[in-house]
Amino acid sequence: MTIRPTLLISVPRIYERVYAGIRAKLADGPAFSRWLFNFAVDVGYSRFECQQGRGSWRLSHCLWPLLEKLVASKVINKLGGRLRFVMSGGAALSAEVSRIFIGLGLPILQGYGMTESSPVVCANRIKDNVPASVGLPIPGVEVKLGEDNALLIRGPNVMLGY
Repeated sequence: MTIRPTLLISVPRIYERVYAGIRAKLADGPAFSRWLFNFAVDVGYSRFECQQGRGSWRLSHCLWPLLEKLVASKVINKLGGRLRFVMSGGAALSAEVSRIFIGLGLPILQGYGMTESSPVVCANRIKDNVPASVGLPIPGVEVKLGEDNALLIRGPNVMLGY
């Protein structure tokens, strides 16, 4: 592999396609492989929730080094092997896809923005990652709801006239 990124920023469709490829490969394989994959994701996601302060430690977390070697690292290596985290924006990322990547030990952060805001307004943080949200406004940006629930954004990144 020639390209080995440490950060990937993409639209959800890329992550959905990778996940679809994983599901297809698992569907063609033995039932044990599917079980092991799902178990690794469950343990990995439980570890993530514990690290985020939203879950408690479990004995199954002790199995993570083995599950990482048998399952997670194989998927991560297909993505170059060096990704520290990935970002998703441009549309909503499904909770299922987010859970899979996070469960495999690859933090996936969602964000919100638009062209007029060059382009980020809000983003999750590594230490405060709520997969079902787009996170808090980036520093220097203010966000509020206006008339008829219109989203109002103010900051140095917003183009003049908006």
